Amino acid sequence: MSNQQTRKYSAISDVEMENIIQALSEFKKTHVWVSVPDKKKKWIEFLKKISDIVEIERPKLVIKRNINCNCFGEYDDSKHRIELNKYSVITLLHEFYHAIHIKKNINAPHKEAWDFSNEVFFTVYPKKKQTLVNLNGVFLKRSTEGQ
Repeated sequence: MSNQQTRKYSAISDVEMENIIQALSEFKKTHVWVSVPDKKKKWIEFLKKISDIVEIERPKLVIKRNINCNCFGEYDDSKHRIELNKYSVITLLHEFYHAIHIKKNINAPHKEAWDFSNEVFFTVYPKKKQTLVNLNGVFLKRSTEGQ
């Protein structure tokens, strides 16, 4: 067996991945799903923590409905900013991965951002997988209409 460390993702090391999962586990304990005082501040602190892990400047975080894209979020490299339609951990992680590979000047396929965000999210929130529908790597809430 080789002594070289394997890398599951091109933009981060396996150790960074483990540290990001640990940071999300700690973030989960702050009850970020509910309306808590200083909610956005907690999200920014989490983003700062994971940015420090991968040694990039923390992207600005903007939460606004109807951002100018046909998506749930986007990373704007020209402004080093992550924009989300709503608070969504899995989407934040996905857009954060884009920030990592762009800032580190590493060419990473778009699917890798989905794989990274899904792995981190479902490692920390395994029960959420039962409440979401997988549409080609994009997880959406199950519709409860007609049930």
